[in-house]
Amino acid sequence: MDFAKVQKFANPQNLLAVPLLRYISDSDDETVTDVYVLQFADKSVSKSGLHFMGVAAQHCTQITWSLYSDHSFNNPIAIILFFG
Repeated sequence: MDFAKVQKFANPQNLLAVPLLRYISDSDDETVTDVYVLQFADKSVSKSGLHFMGVAAQHCTQITWSLYSDHSFNNPIAIILFFG
């Protein structure tokens, strides 16, 4: 199953953002879990097409977080560090 969540910022942000998995529970021998950034916008330019392991941007306005899960239960979280 694929899940995605769009997070928007009212003003451009200087940030470092990383998705994490807090909990994984296997329900099969072929369990697959992948958490990543699907897309982000920096200086109004959308960057997508790869599974980014995080975002480091000076003018970020949007992040699309994504989770792929097959035969497992997960608890994803994100860490976002904002720089002034």
